[in-house]
Amino acid sequence: MKTLHFLIIGIVGLVVSGFGETRAEQSITLTPFDISFLKTDFNRTGISHQIIVIKPNQTSSIHVMVYNNDNKTHQVNLQIPMENLANFVSSYSFTPSSLTIYPHTSNATILHITAAGINDIQTGFVNILTQDKSFGMRSKGFYLAIGNDIPESRLDWIDQSLREAMPGTAFPNLHAFYETENKIIPDNVFGMPRYLPKGYQLQGFSEIAPGPLLVYAPIQITTNTTMIDFLHSGGIVAYYEVNDPAFDLNKWLTAYVGQNEAQEVVINGITGVAIEQQKRQTDNMPFTSPAVILLFKGTSQIEMYGNISLEELLKVASSVLVINESQAVSAQCREDKDFPGKPCNDAIDTSNPNQKPILGDKSDWQAFYNMKGKEWIESKKQEMYFADENGILKEWYEYGGSSGHFANADVWYYYSLYGESPDIKRYYNEAVQENWVYPIITYYYASPIVFVIVGIAAVIVGFLISKKILVKIKK
Repeated sequence: MKTLHFLIIGIVGLVVSGFGETRAEQSITLTPFDISFLKTDFNRTGISHQIIVIKPNQTSSIHVMVYNNDNKTHQVNLQIPMENLANFVSSYSFTPSSLTIYPHTSNATILHITAAGINDIQTGFVNILTQDKSFGMRSKGFYLAIGNDIPESRLDWIDQSLREAMPGTAFPNLHAFYETENKIIPDNVFGMPRYLPKGYQLQGFSEIAPGPLLVYAPIQITTNTTMIDFLHSGGIVAYYEVNDPAFDLNKWLTAYVGQNEAQEVVINGITGVAIEQQKRQTDNMPFTSPAVILLFKGTSQIEMYGNISLEELLKVASSVLVINESQAVSAQCREDKDFPGKPCNDAIDTSNPNQKPILGDKSDWQAFYNMKGKEWIESKKQEMYFADENGILKEWYEYGGSSGHFANADVWYYYSLYGESPDIKRYYNEAVQENWVYPIITYYYASPIVFVIVGIAAVIVGFLISKKILVKIKK
């Protein structure tokens, strides 16, 4: 056992100025209106959708209600994407085709839909798209069956889904990935999420053309884990892609929302779409489909899906680090005043099986050890262990980053290459509440036996310290 002396310099408030980087405020805006149908307009209720049966050339009317959850008035237009009509609907119209909906009230329109004059039985899914003139887009659908004397057995299967997942392993190419690597692929500004549901861990990195993905789960995921087991664990996937410069986001959004019962969202000022979980069934086996979120910034795209609630997935998506488009390198590749020659491979080349980590490997970091010296780096290692034992590893790790000093983060990464760094991921896996009160201790290394405490935020008000204290650190 070694006893170290700490000199108390001062007691500060709950927020320590210059102590790490402040997490940006997160903003989530959902489409502020919902769609519902009048149940009596349909012949039966399926597993997750209503079903209406129409004879060839017959016209049926369906009441569509739109409820405004917002504090301001919305004017929405209604339509059915032509892709959803295929060849089994001859015409449709809304009366009226647009609605003015006042705050926290609903308004209704009537959909008149005429079946095509076909001889055989046809079934399909009809999505009604509602779109606000400024912001907000949502769709909701129902099943349509056209034919004379449709047997009940045919209707029993109309709301059946495809199988829950394909057989086989989920991620056959899964391999380790360092959480400090923020930027995933070249030309994509989206990084890694900084919030995960409690118990979730980064399981690895997998290459799937045309872009890579990161895998998160509350259980261990290996190259042998099946997709069914992954989904049932509530696992989350973050998939990264770079779109063609000619990609038309506005046109794509309308088509995607109109065909997928999705809604438009804006997360931290970034436009995207979201799909809630749905109850589904295949061969009398009920299951719940994953929630989905897609975000777009320039040509960059990230898609996240997980068998968790949309509310929880939104928290994950809102914590995704976005690298400023004017930066050519990841956040970890910024100028490091404590290691000017710090390696940086900038991004992962998914086609290279021997790709080094963004921040380099053991051979790259030998220069860091040589520059700092054995005595300094080993003393910082003891600091790191002390910080972990006292629950302040995150604060220690981030200290100095805002001013370009990454000494602590560098030490953590150096020892992580040898498997000797404490697990820092658990410090980022839970939401940080602004009103939490917890002790924060920062310090500089002074000598092998002396540390100087430069700041303390105490949990218990009134706990006064006026003399030296002894803190024991296990080697």
